[in-house]
Amino acid sequence: MTNDASTDRRDALENTGYPELCPVYRSCDWTLSDYSIELGIEVTSSYLGGLKMTRSTTLIFAYALFVTTASAQVQNAAPTDSTNFQFPLIKGHGGIIAVPDASQQPKMDSKVLLDITSDEKSGGIIKGLDRAALILNQYTQAGAGTDNGFKMALVLHGPATKAALSHEAYKKHSKPYARSLGTDKNPNLKLLQELKNHGVEIFVCAQALAHHGYARGEVAEPVRIAVSAATVNINKQMEGYAYIPFY
Repeated sequence: MTNDASTDRRDALENTGYPELCPVYRSCDWTLSDYSIELGIEVTSSYLGGLKMTRSTTLIFAYALFVTTASAQVQNAAPTDSTNFQFPLIKGHGGIIAVPDASQQPKMDSKVLLDITSDEKSGGIIKGLDRAALILNQYTQAGAGTDNGFKMALVLHGPATKAALSHEAYKKHSKPYARSLGTDKNPNLKLLQELKNHGVEIFVCAQALAHHGYARGEVAEPVRIAVSAATVNINKQMEGYAYIPFY
């Protein structure tokens, strides 16, 4: 076969639906004919873009190319960055990595509202609270924290309402089996208090308290009772707070 014919066959392969095989054909000195690919074996039967190949040989050939390509990609992959989590303000929660050369750096005087309904846990506490710590740590590390105008508010409602209860109320409203395992304290209270100490406004929805059967007197000290989560969301957004939901 002439070089021009070989080129035609390689170009034809590009239209077969297997374009990922083309770079391999181009990089190897294949001898192509109307009936075979010279790989030390003769390939016959079904057609593939004008080339006769058996189904089993096609699969074996494609798998070999896949393994070779994947191996090369792994070998050429850049090493991952080392992970060194920092806790510049809230210790033990919301660990961050510093990326000073990344775009969209934290800005001074930012304001954010976290609307937390999910009771999904992260490190034993409500994930939304851990994310509140992460945002505080992130802005503090970047020099745009509470000393430079940063403000945060969060509201608990839905399944997350229970996180606002005192230790006694949390135990009271836990299931008997959970109490038997020693669930006698609200694991979220320590972080809630620390968030409040750093200027975070913490609200719980009064409507959610009523719906869940929690008395207003059972709400822990760091938390303020709002008429509803809706009013917190509306009022804070009117004050220019960015809205981040945790459902």
